[in-house]
Amino acid sequence: MKKQEILKHFLWICMGMMLGGCQKEAMELSWDAAQEVTDQEMAESETEDDMIQTEETIFVHVCGAVNNPGVYELSVSSRIVDAVEAAGGFAKEAALDQINLAAVVRDGDQIRVWTQQELEKKTEIETENLQEGLLDLNRATLEQLMELPGIGQAKAEAILSYREQVGKFQTIEELKNVSGIKKSIFEKVKDKIIVH
Repeated sequence: MKKQEILKHFLWICMGMMLGGCQKEAMELSWDAAQEVTDQEMAESETEDDMIQTEETIFVHVCGAVNNPGVYELSVSSRIVDAVEAAGGFAKEAALDQINLAAVVRDGDQIRVWTQQELEKKTEIETENLQEGLLDLNRATLEQLMELPGIGQAKAEAILSYREQVGKFQTIEELKNVSGIKKSIFEKVKDKIIVH
C-alpha cells in the first residue's frame, strides 16, 4: 500500500513536470511568435516613416496677379512655376518677366505676382527714393546698408537676418528691434531710410 502511494505521488510529480515543460515550451513558442510580429510591425513602421519623409510637403502663399490666390500645399522640391500653376496660373494683367519661375520655393514663402501697373508704380517710387537718397530697408543689399552712418558689416548682416526671419519692415522704427541697433544709431539713419 505504501509502495502504491509512493508510485502514485511519483506519477503525479512526473505528470506535473511534463505539463510544466509543455507549458514552458508553449510560452517560448508564443514569445517567439510575439517577437516576430513586433519585428514585422517595426519594419512596416520604418517603411511608413521612409514614405512620409520622401513625400514631405510645404505650404506657400501665392498672391497678387494669379487667378486663384491662396495658400497651397506643394511637394518639397517645387519651384515658383509650380506654385503659380497651383494658384490657377497668371492673371491676364500679370507682369510675367518680374518673377523668376525657376526659383525653388520654401515652406512659408509668400509668392507675389505683380501686375504691370503695380510694377511701373513700384519702379517710379524706387527711382524717386534714389533721387532723394533714401534707402529702402526691405530691398537694400549688405553693401548699401553699410553705407549708412553707424552701420558696419555686423549690423548690416543683422538687418538682413532680421528681414529674412521676421519679414519685411513695416515702419522705419522697426529697425530698433534689430539686435545691435540702438536708439543713437537709429537717430543717425532715420532720415536716410524708408520702407516699401
